[in-house]
Amino acid sequence: MDLAAVSDAPGQARAEIRSTLTEWGLLPCLDDALLIASELVTNAARHGQGKVKLHIQANDGLVRIEVEDQSIQQFPQRRSPTDASTGGRGLILVEALSERWGWDNGTSSKTVWAEIDCSSGSPVLG
Repeated sequence: MDLAAVSDAPGQARAEIRSTLTEWGLLPCLDDALLIASELVTNAARHGQGKVKLHIQANDGLVRIEVEDQSIQQFPQRRSPTDASTGGRGLILVEALSERWGWDNGTSSKTVWAEIDCSSGSPVLG
């Protein structure tokens, strides 16, 4: 799914995640997936370049959320915010809610991804 790199991109991503995971019957991890997608898309829209793309896959209960943008110079950086900080917690949340996360850098784009265990034994989808 292509998202506009604007303020409504996280909302578009949440709607797509909700629809897709509901269709696939993967509701046990819906809340975590919504928050992870929102954080990854927000980072791509705020710090990335060009189009933001959302990809969702599931295999045997493992849901993978990927967010791609055209910024190959900007890498995700986990911050250490203070109690007074108004931001900088997104990747901390992604790390806490996912089984694992990371990024892949291509020649013209970067993909930040997170995997969530839904443990529903679903078939390969997406």
